Amino acid sequence: MIVRRSTARVRLLAAGEERLAAAGVAEAWLAVVAGNARARRFYERQGWSDGGPLDYAAETADGPVTVPCRRYVKRLHRQPVAGERPPRGPSLGA
Repeated sequence: MIVRRSTARVRLLAAGEERLAAAGVAEAWLAVVAGNARARRFYERQGWSDGGPLDYAAETADGPVTVPCRRYVKRLHRQPVAGERPPRGPSLGA
């Protein structure tokens, strides 16, 4: 079976999002190098939002180097585990 690289990327990202949500993470974030327009478009297509600038200190043999990045964020929705009852919301009745 041949899987297109873009499909594999989408599946891998979705699996990571699902694992984070299952662990109770409500909002995830990731860093994208500011000049990587292709990656930024990819994450935006997957529902991530640009949360603003982030200076990332990358460790090198000569010490840290600041890499200008963008912080992308996404609200995650926890999926119920098999057999788990969904939480009850407020009653609309009297």
